[in-house]
Amino acid sequence: MLPIGITLQGGKYKIERFLGAGSFGITYLATTRVKTQAAISGSLGHLVQDREVEVKVCVKEFFMKDVNSRGEDGSSVEGTSNTLYTNYKKRFRKEAENLSRLEHSNIVKVLEVFDENGTTYYVMQFIEGETLDDYIKHQRQGHLEEDEARGVVLVVAQALQYMHGKRMLHLDLKPKNIMRGTDGTEYIIDFGLSKQYDKNGEPESSTAIGFGTPGYAPTEQADYIPDGTFPATLDIYALGATLYKMLTGKTPPSANEVLNNGLPARPAHVSTAMWDVVKQAMQPLQRKRYQSVRQILDALKNTQKKDDERTCLSNIPTNKRFQKRHWERKKMMLFLYTVLGFVCVVSLLGACYMPGVENNILGDTWGFNARRSIHLFKIDWIIKSYVAFGWLGLLFGYFFSFFKLNGGVCDYINWGKDFSNPGMLSFIAFVGSGLLIKTFFYANNRPLGDGFWFMLIVIIIQFVVAYRLWKLRDGNE
Repeated sequence: MLPIGITLQGGKYKIERFLGAGSFGITYLATTRVKTQAAISGSLGHLVQDREVEVKVCVKEFFMKDVNSRGEDGSSVEGTSNTLYTNYKKRFRKEAENLSRLEHSNIVKVLEVFDENGTTYYVMQFIEGETLDDYIKHQRQGHLEEDEARGVVLVVAQALQYMHGKRMLHLDLKPKNIMRGTDGTEYIIDFGLSKQYDKNGEPESSTAIGFGTPGYAPTEQADYIPDGTFPATLDIYALGATLYKMLTGKTPPSANEVLNNGLPARPAHVSTAMWDVVKQAMQPLQRKRYQSVRQILDALKNTQKKDDERTCLSNIPTNKRFQKRHWERKKMMLFLYTVLGFVCVVSLLGACYMPGVENNILGDTWGFNARRSIHLFKIDWIIKSYVAFGWLGLLFGYFFSFFKLNGGVCDYINWGKDFSNPGMLSFIAFVGSGLLIKTFFYANNRPLGDGFWFMLIVIIIQFVVAYRLWKLRDGNE
């Protein structure tokens, strides 16, 4: 391990503390100073001043713990002459170069790679937070809730899909290689086993694929032989195993154990749909797994829909008292729609005939009375069109409520969450028609009289009935 306080790259990076180590590298927290500009503006001008700020970064050192040792100075690396070390050091540098080409908000960013102390280093983004593995351990129940696990795996899967689009495999995906920032953002890290493939499905390096981590690597990864295809299913198995860990809080069984005995029984707090995703992603046979990240993303999104239905039903009491009250509400909804229908018919008749008004609208319009102007003729038909629209909207709402409410309790509870529900559509149409009819009386200098008060009563009734429907919509009454 490098001494704390030592600098690299001529003082550019200062090692602050040790972060972690693996078979092929040691990771440190380091600081570097970068120049930035501060601007101060006033009413008469502005001042731009250069300044330096300290930024935290991660520095990863290539160090094979079974091959290398430290020199007397405590920083130089010895045991670098053998072929094994040379080959893996080249792979380490290639890893940094490939990773630097990935521009995704959920993949750690590489800033620089250089040689020093007889080995290779690369500098990458420092993420303040903890690994997903630690985050799972800190949960009171020892695992993540299904909704949260789904959200995390969707983010990781989208980052993995981006990687696969760039023809790169991670090959060691697991909760310890996923960082969770202090803001809750997940990042894929540690690309030590990653492998880049060309357009023909051939790996860029001749080194064998790493074994991966037991429980997260499928059986074929240990002795995988390139066959000219891009083996996305290796990462898909690891993604499924990561989801398993989030849902259960336990390390996934080894691939051989899954092959012989299958996965353990579904935990009671995990839905069948979500567990099916885990089982298919961790299928021992490669051909039976999801063949692309897109497929597992679609499956996860489908579990969201099924979970919404399951949650809705789980919140509905099954006692007879509730069922009776539910049926009473349905009958009240239908009754109120019938009232609206009656009001609509009356308003339609009111638009066609008003007591005390000479030469009623119905006769003038359908009888083509020459004493009426073309202007009056057009307004009259506009009014009738709006009233007809309200009547059709009401019929649709009545039809919808009867058949939809009988389609299931969840349909009833979730029905009409916004202004697109038929009851409100017909209500808006009725009020619009009533206002237009009232406007018609004003525009043609008709005496308001009974017609005005008639339409005012119609509008009040519509408001009251629509309000009742609105309350019944959410089951508040």
